[in-house]
Amino acid sequence: MERKNRKMKAFTLIEIMVVVLIVGLLAGLVGINVVRYFERARERTAKTQISMIEQALELYKMEQGRYPTTDEGVGSLVKGGYLKGKEIPKDPWGSEYYYVSDGKTFTLKSAGPDKSIGTQDDISTESQVAQ
Repeated sequence: MERKNRKMKAFTLIEIMVVVLIVGLLAGLVGINVVRYFERARERTAKTQISMIEQALELYKMEQGRYPTTDEGVGSLVKGGYLKGKEIPKDPWGSEYYYVSDGKTFTLKSAGPDKSIGTQDDISTESQVAQ
């Protein structure tokens, strides 16, 4: 008889669905913000790496009297000891940095998330050097 007097306490299907919906909405909002944060961090990383490579290019020019040509590429910075490491870093999206030079001027940039040069998402430090 004691069992009949106890009221059964349980969640209804509607209550469970409401909780799942709320948790899903919160996860979606947080997820979107996290993705935006990571994308901004990748852009900052690319700008920092470009700035580092540009500094190495300036040092190269001070010692050699010119920038490495397009054919020599930024790989000559590693070979000459102007950049630490064994190879040129890739951009945060896994592509190589775009470098063009005639020895007197240079252009250095990242293709950005779409990995295509000449599109709106290209990243550079706005310092295409001319001397």
